[in-house]
Amino acid sequence: DLRRTCDQLRDNNQLADAIELCKLNAEINPSIWNVWYNLANAQLAAGHLAEALTSYRRVLEIDPNNSNADEIRRVFEKAGTRF
Repeated sequence: DLRRTCDQLRDNNQLADAIELCKLNAEINPSIWNVWYNLANAQLAAGHLAEALTSYRRVLEIDPNNSNADEIRRVFEKAGTRF
């Protein structure tokens, strides 16, 4: 439910609220990759690239072969950095 609410806030351009809720979810569920993925997406949408990259790194640490791994690696490439 927290993850879906985070998505809704991000989709409604309530990015500060989305980030805070996603951070809370990451604190509650630190070992679930898609919680970190949602946080990274909200951070990226808000223009917080460094924070988004940190969250995306966490996604790949938890599950390097998840369904979004190629997309995440492209974000790193676009940012001019490596995972």
